[in-house]
Amino acid sequence: MPQKEKERRARMEYIAFDCHKHYTYAVVEDERGRVVREGRIPHERGALRESLSCCHEGSPVETVATGTGSWTKSRKPDSG
Repeated sequence: MPQKEKERRARMEYIAFDCHKHYTYAVVEDERGRVVREGRIPHERGALRESLSCCHEGSPVETVATGTGSWTKSRKPDSG
């Protein structure tokens, strides 16, 4: 594996969102699966962008939304 790919993977985080009506619960894990951050993100303008600002760029995101996914769809383009 090339060195740059090793470095990118070493900095990778895995982000999971569980979307609810008034908030999204987020969990961020490091490359070893250890939870490094977790908590509620209120559905307010700019809250998602602020919470993701400390995550490594290019980290994969998984979203679960049942019934109330309209908030995520409406905010996805600008992450705000």
